[in-house]
Amino acid sequence: MSIFGGMIWGKLTELPHPELNRDSCINTHRRHGCTACADVCPHQVIDRDHKVASWSACTDCQRCVAVCPTRAITPSQRFMEQLVQLRSGEEERLWLGCERSQRENDRSWDCLCSLPWEALAWLSFHRVLILDLAPCGDCDQTQCRDRLGEQLQELYRFLGSQRFQSRVVLAHSDDTQPRPSSVISRRELFQQGAELTKNGAESLLRQMPLLRTGELNLDGVSLRSLLHKEMKRSNDCFTWQVPAIAGSCNGCGDCVKRCPTRALRLGEQALVLDISRCTGCRGCAGACPKGCITGIHSVEITDLSPVKLVGIERLLCARCGKVMRKSTHNGLCPECQRIRMQEALRQRNKEEETT
Repeated sequence: MSIFGGMIWGKLTELPHPELNRDSCINTHRRHGCTACADVCPHQVIDRDHKVASWSACTDCQRCVAVCPTRAITPSQRFMEQLVQLRSGEEERLWLGCERSQRENDRSWDCLCSLPWEALAWLSFHRVLILDLAPCGDCDQTQCRDRLGEQLQELYRFLGSQRFQSRVVLAHSDDTQPRPSSVISRRELFQQGAELTKNGAESLLRQMPLLRTGELNLDGVSLRSLLHKEMKRSNDCFTWQVPAIAGSCNGCGDCVKRCPTRALRLGEQALVLDISRCTGCRGCAGACPKGCITGIHSVEITDLSPVKLVGIERLLCARCGKVMRKSTHNGLCPECQRIRMQEALRQRNKEEETT
């Protein structure tokens, strides 16, 4: 196919909206339904049963992408192209604000809440971000508080206090023109919430007025893939949320089956986590029958490569070789025990008939 033909084919197959992968949806792997995407969609494109009758009403606002806990909704091509445009620029600083705000910014976005923290983190590798948190017209500030607050907390956790203060600025002046004096002190802003404890997060929200009431392959590339490249280049330590392991794992595989993002896999002698896929949804913790996975904790990493979580103490069935949850007196799994009992019963009945 020629270059021109490839461009035409790309335009014909380009999706003008996000894409929902139901296999990665957390509701596919647990009983308690998550309705984050349905609740945030302004046009009810995604219903509460996580079905899409038609994408025709979708405005590509990307809010569903930002709130999905397992990142089962991938951003559209247009979003990725706009993200690349934001990265480029002659000035080191990028003043980014809502397009409904009565402010003159370098770049305006449909809604800052629609920018996932991974996108903000990737941009911070290239430019200093000045996030304009000024009130934006008739926007529902209560919903903005929840969504944008969560994204900023994840961004702060990932970058760390020092890197966040040097690469991200939160501005909220009511002036129509951005001035250096309109930028709040980042050190003061995060003094009380440096460790992002629950009280620290509440302090963070109270101090922001809005929250108070080649290199890049654009065909299906994920935001975390972009982050992975930048992390490898910088070789600095970043913070990521991964499953916390306490106790011995027998490799039953229940956590692997329940992981909606396929981040977990069983190796020969270890439980392996693909960090780039893990979203900290805690689905694995609820699936572990032995309680080995107690929740989520923070670890320092330099890239998003797979890591060994814990060594596996496998108990194999002496008959079929499958992994058993716990040891038995004869070394058989429940299924093989049932088969052996049935065989023994048939043998006994056969002997009684012959006698």
